[in-house]
Amino acid sequence: MFHIPGTPTEIPALLIDHRNTSAESAWLNSYNTVQLYDEMVAIRVHVGGGIGAVTEANQHLAGGAGLVGRWYAIGDFIKTYDDYISSTALPPTQSATSKRSFFTLTAVATFSVGAILNVGRAGPLFDHPGGAEQAEHIHGPGPSIREVSGTWANRYGNA
Repeated sequence: MFHIPGTPTEIPALLIDHRNTSAESAWLNSYNTVQLYDEMVAIRVHVGGGIGAVTEANQHLAGGAGLVGRWYAIGDFIKTYDDYISSTALPPTQSATSKRSFFTLTAVATFSVGAILNVGRAGPLFDHPGGAEQAEHIHGPGPSIREVSGTWANRYGNA
């Protein structure tokens, strides 16, 4: 198991030679490159954006994240809606009425054996402190993705 420094998170992976990241500022301190030797579950939040989502009525989705991407939350991703946005330092998305960090859709992403990921903690970006564990998919098999229905709560409680 690989232990992500500064967190309690362990993932089924081996440390390998360092790979470049697509966004150096996305990392708090540093990151490591690993290769999975077992499946790993992650979360991807998005607004259903990207080129294919854009219609005349939904131009704002051009700048928003879509279902498939490079960045995923790992570790303890159970937080309130606002805490998740803040700790993962989500970028702002232009909506029809404003520009702020938000997401409307959630998916469970399962990475398979052989996937190569950069892993570490989210850096402070977009006026958010960051700090949550994250993975950037670099090479190898992409995740199988299952969309989740429901609303992400913005309050704490007991299950």
